[in-house]
Amino acid sequence: MLDEKYINFFEKIRLFKEEQKKQKQRGLNDYNMVNVVRKENAEVGMHSNVIYSLINPQGLHYQDDLFLNKFITIVLGEKIENFGSILSVQAEELTFENRRIDFTIKSTNYYIGIEMKIDANDLNNQINDYEVDLITKAKNENIENVVIYYLTKDGKEAAQHSCKDVTYKRISFENHILNWIENCQKEVRNITNLNEAFENYKDIVKKITNKYEGRVMSLEKELLKNENFGLAKEISEAFQKAMLEYKEEQINLIMI
Repeated sequence: MLDEKYINFFEKIRLFKEEQKKQKQRGLNDYNMVNVVRKENAEVGMHSNVIYSLINPQGLHYQDDLFLNKFITIVLGEKIENFGSILSVQAEELTFENRRIDFTIKSTNYYIGIEMKIDANDLNNQINDYEVDLITKAKNENIENVVIYYLTKDGKEAAQHSCKDVTYKRISFENHILNWIENCQKEVRNITNLNEAFENYKDIVKKITNKYEGRVMSLEKELLKNENFGLAKEISEAFQKAMLEYKEEQINLIMI
């Protein structure tokens, strides 16, 4: 006869599965239309397009520079009053070396270049070339400050073969971009489609930074709880042994 602790454990799992089913019936889900179209780690097809569509003051969100100003203060860490008037916001700006900078933000006081890496490797002289390109352009337009930002999932450093001796600023999806998204959401809570768009993108950013937990209860997370983990481990080990015995029995039946 099974020990009472195992009976209680299986009953707890049964009740968990029932509650999980009820959650799904009530409409809780992890569906994300943006994620259906593009994988969460697609730099250009996903992140470049989404971020640019939001920080572009002429974007179809019709919020002017609301999201851009939040981006400048929260992600770039610059003061709006020092930044000057915005002259342009571009994605994939072409350099003199026929390379493309993921994002550029040009104002009367700043020429910003942002290089984004999700899973791709750094290329030789990439950030170095970006700095040379932007400094040249800034001088031609009498713009005083050129700053290069390196955007990654966790804020890691750029490879030496890419940045050489360039001074750049590290920013991350897990901190800066998530913080920016959440602050933008506060501004558009009552605009349903924009709020939902930010919510969808927030989930995608959480997925690439391993922060996504899902809306429906997870059995894996339930089993990781202290009171369940030990028993689950015992049952798993017993199940593996039982499977070996079962396979041997099946082989013996075939041989008879």
